[in-house]
Amino acid sequence: MFRILACVGLILVLVPMGCLFDDDPPRTPKGNLVLSPSELSFAVPAGESADQVMTASNDGDTTLTVESITVSKPWLSVSPMTFSVLAGSSQDVTVTVDAESLSAGTYEGHLHFDWDHDCDGRVDYSYQYSVPLIVSGGGGAQVPTVFIFGGTFMMGADPDSSWYTHGDEDPVHSVTVSSFYMSAYEVTQVQYQAVMGANPSQHPGSDLPVEYVTWYDAAKFCNWLSWWGGLTKFYNDDDLTNAATTVGMNWAANGYRLPTEAEWEYACRAGSITDYYSGDLTHGTCSEIDESLDRIAWYCGNSENESTDWCETHPVGGKQPNRFGLYDMSGNVWEWCNDWYSSNYYESSPSDNPTGPSSGSASGRVHRGGSSWATPDWCQSAARGYDDPSLRNGAIGFRVVKRPQ
Repeated sequence: MFRILACVGLILVLVPMGCLFDDDPPRTPKGNLVLSPSELSFAVPAGESADQVMTASNDGDTTLTVESITVSKPWLSVSPMTFSVLAGSSQDVTVTVDAESLSAGTYEGHLHFDWDHDCDGRVDYSYQYSVPLIVSGGGGAQVPTVFIFGGTFMMGADPDSSWYTHGDEDPVHSVTVSSFYMSAYEVTQVQYQAVMGANPSQHPGSDLPVEYVTWYDAAKFCNWLSWWGGLTKFYNDDDLTNAATTVGMNWAANGYRLPTEAEWEYACRAGSITDYYSGDLTHGTCSEIDESLDRIAWYCGNSENESTDWCETHPVGGKQPNRFGLYDMSGNVWEWCNDWYSSNYYESSPSDNPTGPSSGSASGRVHRGGSSWATPDWCQSAARGYDDPSLRNGAIGFRVVKRPQ
């Protein structure tokens, strides 16, 4: 039995019970096993292999002996499988995954460490170490991007507008964003499957936008897409859990991420000042076609399946793009943004490259653009949506951005 004494960053410290208190009876000196990082995540194409190095350290006061390391899956191996570590020293351990006989998908393996901590030749403790594996169809995914020249625009909506109904889009304020790349289309299911090895969507179709993804899922996709491209990951992998309220972000990284809310609206407007980039809103219900919106978006007025009478998502790129060459910025699926949501953030937002509130709230993360089920007012360029970042919904997907090299 052991107690988790500390878990800081990527360091997991395992300390035997009964070695914690000064008033314990005199004890035999003991070694303490420290494994770093706390988890090794792999992503490889089907038919290939990869390895990573972990470090086994001894922060105890006598030699520690790992009697054996056993593996739970045939695709998983480790070297060396036995070793001793002096007090204050460490041992590198190479972990290898082999996807030669694996099809695309997600897998979970474990390493079982058995160690002697008091040098009596007997196994005292065991620890199970997780090794998740993503196997893609090979080569990751190609995500076409468009270069967006930076500039200054007026963000938000006038509360005196006849279609201003949401209460969080004012005041209209000047914002400047730097240049960036943005995916021309919403991330599709075939792209998500290629990178993540799974497709969670409720409305299956290879060229349909991926949906039913949490904010954390979208961030993980960005990190793995960066990994495939040899780019620096933007998000801290260890923070991308559905319970995380703080996620580390490296703004100097050249990898993919979700767009800030300001980047998203700047890209959506593409220089326009109207309700949509195709013109102004004319009909606010689903029963009448809004001509401006119909040209550029799938929304509740035109996305219905005639056979089922239900609205549904449609293949990306089926409507007219904006001047930047971006498709489906309105409708089809809502798109997760990087920012935490705050209804009054515009009142104090920085004018240069705003990144949203510094911490989260009960409201959640921003998503933009409306969906196939949305009414026209929610598809406006300025309309703001939000949800709990752990929410899965068949109407929410995403697109990605990255900074210029």
